[in-house]
Amino acid sequence: MYMTDYEKFMGKSRFRPFLLTLCFLFSMQAALSKELIPLSGELIQIRNKGSLLVDSSGLLSLEALMKLPKEKWHLVESDIPMLGLSQYNYWFSINVVNRSKHDQTFHLDVNNPLIDSIDLYVLKEGVLVSEIRTGDHYPFSTRPSSSQSFVFPLDLKNNEVAQIIIRVRSEDQALLPISIGSREAMYENKSSAELIFGIYIGLMLVMFIYNAIIYVTTQDRSYLYYILYILSLLLAQIWLEGFGFKNFYPTRPEFHHYGVIVFSSLTGLTAIAFARQFLRMKKTAPLFNRGLYIFQGLYIVASLVRFLGFDSLSFHLLDLIGGTVALYGLAFSIWLSYQGNRDAKFYLIAWLLFISGVIIYVLRNVGVIPFNAFSSSGIQIGSAGEIILLSLALGDRINRLRREREAALDESLRLSTENATIILEQNTVLEQKVDERTLELQEANEELSVTLEHLKETQSQLVEVEKMASLGQLTAGIAHEINNPINFVTSNISPLRRDILDLNNLMTIYRKLESKEIAEFEIMGIIEEAIQFKEEVDYDYLVEEIDILIAGIYDGAHRTTEIVRGLRNFSHLDEDEFKTTKVEEGLNSTLTLLNNRIRDSIALTKRYAETPMIDCYPGKLNQVFMNILNNALQAIETRKSKEPHYKGTLDIETQIHDKNIHILLSDNGVGMNAETQKRIFDPFFTTKEVGEGTGLGLSIVYKIIEKHHGKIQVKSALNEGTTFTIILPILLENPTYAS
Repeated sequence: MYMTDYEKFMGKSRFRPFLLTLCFLFSMQAALSKELIPLSGELIQIRNKGSLLVDSSGLLSLEALMKLPKEKWHLVESDIPMLGLSQYNYWFSINVVNRSKHDQTFHLDVNNPLIDSIDLYVLKEGVLVSEIRTGDHYPFSTRPSSSQSFVFPLDLKNNEVAQIIIRVRSEDQALLPISIGSREAMYENKSSAELIFGIYIGLMLVMFIYNAIIYVTTQDRSYLYYILYILSLLLAQIWLEGFGFKNFYPTRPEFHHYGVIVFSSLTGLTAIAFARQFLRMKKTAPLFNRGLYIFQGLYIVASLVRFLGFDSLSFHLLDLIGGTVALYGLAFSIWLSYQGNRDAKFYLIAWLLFISGVIIYVLRNVGVIPFNAFSSSGIQIGSAGEIILLSLALGDRINRLRREREAALDESLRLSTENATIILEQNTVLEQKVDERTLELQEANEELSVTLEHLKETQSQLVEVEKMASLGQLTAGIAHEINNPINFVTSNISPLRRDILDLNNLMTIYRKLESKEIAEFEIMGIIEEAIQFKEEVDYDYLVEEIDILIAGIYDGAHRTTEIVRGLRNFSHLDEDEFKTTKVEEGLNSTLTLLNNRIRDSIALTKRYAETPMIDCYPGKLNQVFMNILNNALQAIETRKSKEPHYKGTLDIETQIHDKNIHILLSDNGVGMNAETQKRIFDPFFTTKEVGEGTGLGLSIVYKIIEKHHGKIQVKSALNEGTTFTIILPILLENPTYAS
């Protein structure tokens, strides 16, 4: 069973590409190694030794493991056992013997703080004598030592042999760099590594504080992203090395579990943000800049995947994104350097330093270079070099900008001096010309005064022309509107007179019956005559027709009365003063006067809210409605002349907003372009043909609304229509309009 799982793991699983990349090399020999590793107290690295078994089920216990045939184990040929990224359990076994010539406690160090679960079993002569369970999914107190890595004590008597079996499960990168030695040798080695890391932390903190001070001084956003990058990079390294778990949250392993991915993703996000700002990529490399947004999104996805429980996938994503971003950063920094960008040259060298550190770290993991304090600190050394060089690059840019600013100030000072000299020379000439021009201006002012008077007279005449033009359109509409009901009355009078004459003739026949001298034998003749006459004139239809004609005359007279009332309400001839009224009355009276142009050819929609009375000049407000609605009808008629199947619509709506009333007048006519919308309220501006308009209609509308302390807004699009929104206060304080 386990041999099959191993072969499946090595040959057919979905993890094979990652295993090949990480050089996950195991031998396929069929015997468990019995090679004894001699221990003398000096620190030794376990290289190319031991045996490995892959437990894909995750259910294999130590007792079951010991019963398996030796052929299930596989000798490790790589320098350091590398287990890749998977959810399998791995069993690693070595045999050691104490050759120090005395009883001694050795220490076994698994120098990888990212292992989720690690169990150590010590067997002597096939008997389990020690068992320790720990890992970064357990509280820090479960570890047998206070080291951020996993250090286990190993008590051996002189020449005593022990089998050490380690079970490992980790969905993060599971390397097993194992070393064994005395306590002194172990902690001397760790002290060297911690000293390097301590120097790294100190350097990063100094750079963070230094650049933070510069940011406060200059407010340069490049420094803001830079210090965020330094902080994220520092936290990521602290989490990856296990110091965060050890020193900050020893009882909360989940913080360590999520922090490794979160801070690594933050490092990528802030690095991209700094590169974009420092190299001004939005202008210098817009295509590369857009690609960086994709990588930032992927970093966020990697963190979310970790929180959703897909631990191995999040590590895969982070490795893949990091490698791709490294190549992408090289690409755009080389391209910008080729374009002559000085900042990009600094960035390219710094980025190469960082990538070199990463390469050293990876080469250590795959066994190409020895596993020691220097190779383990490759990322720290590379990132420290990058941070220092980028700080120099930022300083260089500030110095360059300062020199450019100083040169610009010197040039400005030189030009100012030259200008001062020129000004002194010209002052004398100017004083002479000022006197001459003053006299000319006085004469021009007199001419302008006369011209201004002429303009005022012309403007007054044009306003009157506009009023007369509007009055002419209004008169034509009223005449047409009144003519229809009057014609209806006139056309009904003739048939009504005829029907009444027939009734009079019938009554004349019946009056014969009232004579006292009529004989009885004549009565039946008169009745027959009356009956015959009724049949001739169709008496029943005659009565019905009279009712219809009278009703038609009544409707015509009533319609005429409504038109006259609407005209009176529109003009307010008897009340041209400031008063309180309802805007709906003015809208309805205006629509009444325009009814002959609307009728069935235009779909009219009215949506009136429950609006209160407002303070206004009703006559002037009606003039606003008339001008806007008249323009709307003209726009509809213009579009209809171009589009035979077009159906015009006119929408009128009132709304209440706080202390204001909004009146929306909308049409679906020809509309206006943006340039026309900017100028429609300018005096004398018109889009009509010469002689068809003065261009003062909407200018007068604007002044009327302005005097009402209101606002008017327009929204329009070509071949879609126009909407005018009139905003009027309900209570008008200190009215300033005068007719």
